[in-house]
Amino acid sequence: MRLRVIVILIIGLIISVSVMHSPAVFGGPEPDRGSSYTPSQEVVGDWSVLWDTTQDDLGYDVVTDSVGNVYVSGVSGSSLILLKYSKYGTLLWNRTWGSGRSGYENALTIGPGGYVYVVSSYLSPSNNKSDALLVKYSQTGSLEWNATWGGVEDDFGRGIAIGPDGHIFIAGGTSSSGAGGYDMFVAEFNSLGTTLWSTTWGYTLDQEANDIVLDEAGTIYLAGWGVPNGGSDFDAYVVGLASDGSEIWNYNWGEYSGPQRAYAIDRHESGNLAVVGYTVLDDAPNGYLLLELNATGGVLYSEHDYPMAEDFGATSGNDVIYLSPGYIQIVGESEVGWMAFTREGPYGGGSGGYGTIGGSLQGVCKGAGGELFYVGYASCRAASKFITLDKNLFAEGDWESPEPERLWDYDGSGVINPLTAADLDADG
Repeated sequence: MRLRVIVILIIGLIISVSVMHSPAVFGGPEPDRGSSYTPSQEVVGDWSVLWDTTQDDLGYDVVTDSVGNVYVSGVSGSSLILLKYSKYGTLLWNRTWGSGRSGYENALTIGPGGYVYVVSSYLSPSNNKSDALLVKYSQTGSLEWNATWGGVEDDFGRGIAIGPDGHIFIAGGTSSSGAGGYDMFVAEFNSLGTTLWSTTWGYTLDQEANDIVLDEAGTIYLAGWGVPNGGSDFDAYVVGLASDGSEIWNYNWGEYSGPQRAYAIDRHESGNLAVVGYTVLDDAPNGYLLLELNATGGVLYSEHDYPMAEDFGATSGNDVIYLSPGYIQIVGESEVGWMAFTREGPYGGGSGGYGTIGGSLQGVCKGAGGELFYVGYASCRAASKFITLDKNLFAEGDWESPEPERLWDYDGSGVINPLTAADLDADG
């Protein structure tokens, strides 16, 4: 069985090169297990790093601090893992937590004072039920505290955000309380790990939150999925809550008969919300789902399985960030491997890249200098190759046979236009 490895990719958004550089070559002995290393690169400032152990390693989220350090949360085997890298890709420290009982999806954020908060789930040894888990680390990797949230049944944490007052908000799903089945939950913690309040949202069937963002006034926005009253399949849900947890509005997208899910949400300073996930089309493979809403839940547009269904097979959007007004970066996976692309306005075109490694991009964030960091996992040894485009730059990772046409752009008609090295040279 192949081992998965955490892959972190950094692409400089403000640097454009007009010639392609040779890909770094991974030769010689296998890297030490449990190690992190940075392949050599010919473009200064671009790097990729791997974390590899004798167990499955999955990268789920990535953030940067004010001085450019990069933090990655993920899973190593069945334990939570946190990695810290310098802005040059040097591993500064790594931490594991959970003694084999915390190997679940997770997310992280940075709060006041540079403290790092990770949300995940923890399987209790007393009743073999899971609780939502919140762990706090210092900048130097010291464990400050850990806290759990939940009841007698299964509960899990998936999303995390810092409020305007510096408090920590986590979101996920709970079967211990609520209207029935699983419900979305939100819980607020102070910097000492004390739960200040929590609330649930849902109907009689299952609802789960997967991501959370807050605005300057403390309004809470959740992205997830649930079965509406009278329904039988999951719809993608976006829910707006006041700072006290009371509902302001909710929106569900369920255009097709199959399940739809919202995995990630980001908020622009204008107040608009970008949401990504996936939808199962009628009698077709699942395709990525992209929604943009205003602050009151009004739909600005929706986009699904566009433009990649015929070219890449089943796709899913796993994370999303606003780059600037009208430009949204989406990362995820397809049948041919990971994918990353920028959507330029509603059905207005875009550009991106994909890999052929059978892996997945799970998280993306933007650094203080405008650079993008990607995290995910692959199921084979990695070689790195970065190709920069002159507008929005993407990583084109090829782990076996370099083929430049795996970069592409598309126009408003949804037609995929493969790019070659000659196209890149001409644009330079």
